[in-house]
Amino acid sequence: MSATQSVILTREDAVKTQLDTAIWLWFIEEQIGPIHALADNALTILNDIGGKVGKESQLYSKAMHEVHGRDRLKGFSNFLKHGSKDANAAYKFPLLWTEGLMLDAICTHWAAGRLNREEADKYPPKGVTLEEIAPLGRREFLETVLPLFAQGGFKQS
Repeated sequence: MSATQSVILTREDAVKTQLDTAIWLWFIEEQIGPIHALADNALTILNDIGGKVGKESQLYSKAMHEVHGRDRLKGFSNFLKHGSKDANAAYKFPLLWTEGLMLDAICTHWAAGRLNREEADKYPPKGVTLEEIAPLGRREFLETVLPLFAQGGFKQS
């Protein structure tokens, strides 16, 4: 009988590791598919758990589903996860959507763990819109977004 190693992975660990990996892959400019899948997985977990205590994601909230519909919000994520009989199937989507998922996941995770509901409403993603960050490169994106976290209580170095 061989001993097989196992690990215990909590939901918190799953969120953190998937989001950390998505961010790292984004910074080193890897392919968008895995980045999007990891960010979507993390945000879905956060939304499912946070929605039960009034701290759901902004992008995956019930209100956004009502306005835009599930197909539009989860279309690319579902394309990445589910098989198709068409081996040549393709999906066109804006790269900004992946960056929006990452930002929303970071903010949802941060708000759920560190702030009460009134405080969370003061901070991102409501502090910056996707339209404002859309034209930014990665460096400019960080210069725009990181100060928002510093204002929310993260130490500046």
